[in-house]
Amino acid sequence: MDPVTGNYYAIMSMIIMYKMGMAACFNVSYYANSRLFPVIYATTVFGLCNITAKIATIGAPLAAEINQPYPEFISIAICIAIAVSAFFLKDDISN
Repeated sequence: MDPVTGNYYAIMSMIIMYKMGMAACFNVSYYANSRLFPVIYATTVFGLCNITAKIATIGAPLAAEINQPYPEFISIAICIAIAVSAFFLKDDISN
């Protein structure tokens, strides 16, 4: 097998795994939104999350252009902030 064909299959398999991961992420976000928030607020909260995600998507190329290693620091800071804020979520459905 030549190196070009091997790289082609590796890239294609990574793209398929990326697409599967994104589909799983969207499915989990819909499920979590319905579990964590009351029905009356669920669409509003999901819309706010969508707006925040779009703003982060707009800012990602700007952060990528900053000199190294600051983009990694920004990514780590965002991940830590999200992980800490996840501890304050409560499950809304009572059994």
